[in-house]
Amino acid sequence: MTVSTCKRWLGVAVLACCLAPAALADDVQPFQFSDAFYIEHGVDPTATLDHFVFPDAKFPECADGRLGPPCRTEAGVSPDPDVYNDVRVIETTGGFMHNGNLLYYQAVSFLMPGSFINNAAGAETRQICDDFRAFLFPKANGNPVSPAPPNRRQDNIFETNNGYFSNNPLGCWTLSFISWDGPNVNSSTCQDEMADLEQENGLDLDGTPVIRTLSDINNLLADGCVRETLRNKDGSQGFPWVI
Repeated sequence: MTVSTCKRWLGVAVLACCLAPAALADDVQPFQFSDAFYIEHGVDPTATLDHFVFPDAKFPECADGRLGPPCRTEAGVSPDPDVYNDVRVIETTGGFMHNGNLLYYQAVSFLMPGSFINNAAGAETRQICDDFRAFLFPKANGNPVSPAPPNRRQDNIFETNNGYFSNNPLGCWTLSFISWDGPNVNSSTCQDEMADLEQENGLDLDGTPVIRTLSDINNLLADGCVRETLRNKDGSQGFPWVI
């Protein structure tokens, strides 16, 4: 669906916006992908770690939260049965596109290795998931590979370049964790980069500079200022991928 300043795309249901969140006030709530759509793209919907379904005051049966009974539309009708079922996703959170523009998104499923169907579609989707990263920024005193919101020092950055909007139909990402403990973080080069980022973007909850673009991440990694950590792909550290 399209609104005046934002477009909703398939994929972590990204809402790519260049203006204020108020532009979303009249937007229609997004929906969960249908089982058929998951299967078409090589994901077993019964083998995902969790489908996000959130409480809704209009539907008391949903009060158990995301693992409770689905929060459905009043008419029980999907907006597009070829792609979605009638389960509404009623939480939206924010982050940054690769270029630093704001985006708003909904996380709808977590994937483990067994979530991918053992066929060509499953292999293709897993490769797509590995090709696109969602960058998370854990607090220095927290779990370095935990995506829990209380563990985040700033908002996420998503790798929305390289054909994301046309080549990633589920909007699948591999989790990448960025920490300020690169081998050269105390070098003059890194300290200068940190000072520049602080002046441009301000400070995060740890008192370290906010990182806003993929280009910044790549530069900081190349100079050894930050460290990138991925969860083990066997799922031993939790789900490695998110839709």
